Amino acid sequence: MADRKCATAAGRTVVGTIDRNFFDQEFNKLSADFRKILKTVAFRLRKTTERMVEKGAGS
Repeated sequence: MADRKCATAAGRTVVGTIDRNFFDQEFNKLSADFRKILKTVAFRLRKTTERMVEKGAGS
């Protein structure tokens, strides 16, 4: 069975799903260099977000 996730919405909410297999197939069609660029940007965004959360930015 797939993992189950739980969420509670406040107000009007629209829920969508992502076809992971489709995105994996499309991502794998990209050149190796472009995949590396995307992975690097995602990694840097994650690290920047973590640092902002640690510093309490945006509050």
